[in-house]
Amino acid sequence: MHEDYEPLFAFAGLWRPGEGGPFMAFLTCAPIQTVGAIHPN
Repeated sequence: MHEDYEPLFAFAGLWRPGEGGPFMAFLTCAPIQTVGAIHPN
């Protein structure tokens, strides 16, 4: 990674090819307290 690029962002997910485009799903778990105040997963 070079200093001129934006920071890297990633999250857990699954995907598979499909006829109309890829199918995608996010993997979630119980949130930590900070995140749980905003979103349940």
